[in-house]
Amino acid sequence: ASGNSGMATEAICGLVRNNLTAVGTNLATALALTGVINRVSTAALSTGVSLPTPEAGAEITIINDGANPITVYAKTGQTVNGAASTTITNAKASKFVGSSPTAWHTLAGA
Repeated sequence: ASGNSGMATEAICGLVRNNLTAVGTNLATALALTGVINRVSTAALSTGVSLPTPEAGAEITIINDGANPITVYAKTGQTVNGAASTTITNAKASKFVGSSPTAWHTLAGA
């Protein structure tokens, strides 16, 4: 624990969403992410999450603590690393950085 209150952590780090469940098998049915830091704790096979619309300089972190890989979808007309989606394997995390109103790029964890 950091010793900071939940409100202090949110003010410093942004909105943290914990214990999320990846759902759906495509952009239309995936879980829409709303936090700056998003921890997926439940991930059934072939499920996913969707990113919000990117802004230049925006950052979103996704942590996959689920049992399976998750698919991360960009919205229609937008991309992540030049594609419609990317995958985060279980026990890994990725930081997504917006470079324009239509593009996300990842900095992947080792």
